[in-house]
Amino acid sequence: MDVYQTWLAFLSVDLIDQCLARLKMDCPGCRDGLISPLLHRHNHFNLLETIREKKKEVVAEMDVKKIYNSFLVRFGMFNLPEGEMVQIGQSFLRYSTPESIYYGNYITKENEAHFYKE
Repeated sequence: MDVYQTWLAFLSVDLIDQCLARLKMDCPGCRDGLISPLLHRHNHFNLLETIREKKKEVVAEMDVKKIYNSFLVRFGMFNLPEGEMVQIGQSFLRYSTPESIYYGNYITKENEAHFYKE
């Protein structure tokens, strides 16, 4: 498994999860305890639209160093250059478009279990 590809996939997973959570948190239907899915704004978005809608605010609040530490613990790659990896992560999050994250094949059928297991 390529370490850089794995790192960018790990960041993508975190970003996508946070975008989905933020969209639900900002949903008036969720806040008001409504039952019908039609009344929940977050149900009106597909995943790419969700990333487009929330990426900027989510990235502004992401702590890449903290995410990197979680990455180290998850994958046991303790010999990586921390400063370089954090810088790559910050640049990736800052400059990647929602489309490049969505279509970038960072998360694949072969590697997704590594990111979503407990």
